[in-house]
Amino acid sequence: MTSLRSVDRTIDDLKAFGRRCGSNLDITGLLVGGSIVYQHIEHGTTDQARDWDGVMVVKSKADILELINISEKRSKLLSVVGIDVEEFSGLVCPSPSSPYWELFDGVRVSGHSRDGVKISVRILSEEHFRDPKAHGDNILSFKDRRIYEFASADGSTRWRVQQATRVDKHLAILHDDWAYLGNEELCEHGRDIKPTVFGVTADIVMTGLWVFEEENIGAVLVERLQHHYKRATGNPVQISTFAAHPRFGDWYRDWIKHRLGALGTSKDLCSCHSNTLFVHNKLGLQERCPPERWDSYVARLQPAVEKHLSQGIKPTDVQTTSHDNDRQRYEILSPNSQCQLWKVTSDDEKAASTLIFCKQSVHTTTESVGAEFAAQYYPRVQKPLVISKDKLIYPVFHGRTQAELRYDWLEGRCENSHLVTLIMDAELRKAEDTLRAYAMSIVHSRIVQTPCSLSIHRFFYNRLASPGTRLRDFYGDGLDISDNKISLEMFMDAQIYVNGFGYPALRSICKRAEYLLQPEGEISYSPVAFGLGDAHGGNMMIAPDRNGQGYHDILYIDYETAGFHSLLLDLAKPFYNDVMFSTLFSDIIEDDNSDIQFHMSDGKLEISLALKVDCISKSVLEVKKRHLIEPLRTLLHAKGLSIDTHVPHFVHALFSCALLTRNYQHKLRSLMQSVAVGVVLSQATCWDELWEKCESLFRI
Repeated sequence: MTSLRSVDRTIDDLKAFGRRCGSNLDITGLLVGGSIVYQHIEHGTTDQARDWDGVMVVKSKADILELINISEKRSKLLSVVGIDVEEFSGLVCPSPSSPYWELFDGVRVSGHSRDGVKISVRILSEEHFRDPKAHGDNILSFKDRRIYEFASADGSTRWRVQQATRVDKHLAILHDDWAYLGNEELCEHGRDIKPTVFGVTADIVMTGLWVFEEENIGAVLVERLQHHYKRATGNPVQISTFAAHPRFGDWYRDWIKHRLGALGTSKDLCSCHSNTLFVHNKLGLQERCPPERWDSYVARLQPAVEKHLSQGIKPTDVQTTSHDNDRQRYEILSPNSQCQLWKVTSDDEKAASTLIFCKQSVHTTTESVGAEFAAQYYPRVQKPLVISKDKLIYPVFHGRTQAELRYDWLEGRCENSHLVTLIMDAELRKAEDTLRAYAMSIVHSRIVQTPCSLSIHRFFYNRLASPGTRLRDFYGDGLDISDNKISLEMFMDAQIYVNGFGYPALRSICKRAEYLLQPEGEISYSPVAFGLGDAHGGNMMIAPDRNGQGYHDILYIDYETAGFHSLLLDLAKPFYNDVMFSTLFSDIIEDDNSDIQFHMSDGKLEISLALKVDCISKSVLEVKKRHLIEPLRTLLHAKGLSIDTHVPHFVHALFSCALLTRNYQHKLRSLMQSVAVGVVLSQATCWDELWEKCESLFRI
């Protein structure tokens, strides 16, 4: 059983370690956290300690540069903290002349001790913590983790979503807010509540042990973080603010309360629990990140495979084992032409066979050109080999699409937390890659022409130029609504009411959309940049296993529409498909519990809709808003450009996605749900209105 004396003794041992660090390194503070401190406080021993996380404080950012880049100081740092094998020995801190110098605040150094204990230390400066504008830390790190699972006060699983920015193949800048806040919602008592949790660095500082400090720097940092938390939330720090609080033992909980003084529960705090499952960071600098060349990231066929194919060696089909029903559903979620898995074997019996991916398409030239351009702006693409006028060959990427994983998660009653991590991590990387591609390629309108530059423009316009034709292909001459056969013309001309609010008829909205989105019309004056055009979850694959940097590799596929587009048209389809995933595929999602009723009479179509939106859809909306569209607006403003006046073009493109993408002939309920969502979104005139309409549909 733990005694106070044993706790004091083990704390003394840790402080002796801290003094050794302080005497050997030019630092002003060292904090130790993680399981090593918990085991010390709770059990008086470190026998069960698996790791320790630390925060090291130096005077200035220049001191961080010296600690990392001067080999003698680096070796001493590793030796003193006990790292025997570094996680990434190639870590180099950018110098003041580098464009990355202003973009990071600290550096993460990590590795393992001789005994196998995992050690991770974040090195930050006093000048950063004392900066009144600071509200988080930009950490240069080899490990690139963006989704953190934690337990709320009521024991439910929640996720902390942290965006990052890749610097190169090996390093990323992690944008770690000091406090992560979820969306506000009203509890049953009519009070505003929202989940709040400390970021990684702040959590370590608040729950760890200062084993060395000069001029009481530990107390200064703790007080700064407490004040920041109270300003951000309006409440004092509570035990539930710490991500690991459900695992705190009594000794550790009391120790933290004693250290933090006023820690407790405000009298004004409500005991109700929030329904928000994701908390997002606000810190980010993606719009300021320098451009990178991605040529070395591109996946290509092995030269030997190309040689075999050129020599006339014919590949053989590889049979997959997926169930027919599953394959049919996944083809709906990821409609990528007709594809086959092939195996190439040379005449040399000793040579190993190689799997390749064959895509059959009537757009082989367009896709090949699109892939060439994509390789200049995106880091996770492949270059195909065109072997005939209707076939392309790609390297095999082992994984599944983001859309397939979302479907599996929904069908599993939203209980697989591992899938949540996969899906949301990929969404963050997609936002980062898309924003960087835009930053590298933004030009004024009507300047750039490529063989595929107008493909996405024509995609929207051609559908809208003859909406009746496409709807007739879907639904024939009419629909059976309210036990009546309603002609397609009557359906298109009906006045629409959604939850009691009146909206224009579908024909009127279609005509407005056709006018706004014609390729040579108003949309052609909006800012242009390179985009994939179709980068929704069905065209993004995710590897099943983590790589050496702690995340799952992703791959963008289908480059037929890649090119220079209006930014808003490039964003539209991925936005609708990913944010409104449950609505778009409500006909195949068996557990769609949205409450929808509809009735048509006297030229009026009345729809009552209460979407039951899953937490991933809500979080995807936050990612696209916080980490793509808002930073994009900032980036454009700095260049004297804007997409703010083109929001009507964007929302009418969303309307087109809702009405004209999928055939709901046998699922009238799904059609009405899509009509209601598309009509509501189409009436937004500015970004704030769009966010309000999304939130009203989601009932956030």
